[in-house]
Amino acid sequence: MKKEEWIKILKKCFGKEKDERWHAGAMLIIYGIFITFVIVSVRTAPSTTNQQGTNQTTTPTNTPVSTPNSNTSITDGIIKEETQETIPSQEYEINYSYVFTIQNNEYKEVITGKKLDDKEIFTIIDTTGSTDYAKLSDNYLKKENGEYHIVESPSNNLKYVNVEDIIELTLNTTPTQTENIYTYTVPSYQVMKMFHPDRSIDSIDGTLMDTIILTTENDNLKKIDINFSNYYTALSIYPSTLIITMEFSNIGTTEDFNITVN
Repeated sequence: MKKEEWIKILKKCFGKEKDERWHAGAMLIIYGIFITFVIVSVRTAPSTTNQQGTNQTTTPTNTPVSTPNSNTSITDGIIKEETQETIPSQEYEINYSYVFTIQNNEYKEVITGKKLDDKEIFTIIDTTGSTDYAKLSDNYLKKENGEYHIVESPSNNLKYVNVEDIIELTLNTTPTQTENIYTYTVPSYQVMKMFHPDRSIDSIDGTLMDTIILTTENDNLKKIDINFSNYYTALSIYPSTLIITMEFSNIGTTEDFNITVN
């Protein structure tokens, strides 16, 4: 499946309207032992009134856009959407709050934030304190004196909590399922290729595996647990640990926010 198609699937996880499970029985027949985790869409509340400021991001206009109904189906891994209604585009396609916890050897970092489509605000917390940041498209900004200023990526760990990249790693892997928990075992060399495409994977033992666990709750993707320790050991060339927990909340109901840029 192409990355663009998967991004389309991902948006449904944090979208405008909840979908029913995608015909789990039929998918078992099509894929045999492959089981697809739940893809959902939820509605978001209307955006709040913009605060005053210069160069603020604004709430999208009310241009109608098509949204999938509950008749979405999967055939041969290709999503086919049947649309029947339009809603204002102010209801973001991607809308959620999150708490990400990264344990990188002895270093622990907590990232808490909100994401609406291509804009994001978040706080990084570690032993030195906490700092507020934002992200607009691919640009990072640091908050100082109430305003945001463009900076380089504030943490090397941010690449490990990109939801699209994490889910892409599961695409060619067959999960094991226990109720609403889906466990994927991913070759460590594939993790290396994802996060360090410039590194050679020839020296990595092909039998080394890392794990990604997806947990759903009430038809929502609620949690991702990651153990990339084997990959991180290969990267560091000495025994290392990289444990990540990604928790999601307020899916579809996270309120709008402004980012004031100097």
